Amino acid sequence: MTNVPIQQKLGYLYSGGCYLLCLAHYFGQDEDILKLYDYFLKKGYIDEDCFVKDPVSIVKYLSGNNYTVEKTTTKPTLQPNDFIVEYWYNPRTKLHHFTLPDWDSLGFSTTRKEGVIESYRYFKRKI
Repeated sequence: MTNVPIQQKLGYLYSGGCYLLCLAHYFGQDEDILKLYDYFLKKGYIDEDCFVKDPVSIVKYLSGNNYTVEKTTTKPTLQPNDFIVEYWYNPRTKLHHFTLPDWDSLGFSTTRKEGVIESYRYFKRKI
């Protein structure tokens, strides 16, 4: 379904869109997130609730470049043109949250403030 009402889209983006928002923000396209939501949902890159199913295709669309992505529990050493998305966990609230190292879609979330990084998504650009 690609005809999701606007308030429902906003709810999905708020409650479960942090990974998608990180990718859009990294490439300077977070202002277009509602259009991106529709496009990525139609393409099958995300689920209606913003669960990211195909981050590599999303990043290729946003950047115009090919990337690989690896999930790792250790912080990778970044090479030029590579980036990471952090996956945080708060043991008190049992919530998870994706952020960029220098940006949080919620400002400074409780999950990030009280939690720990559980894993990283390491995006490596193919040259």
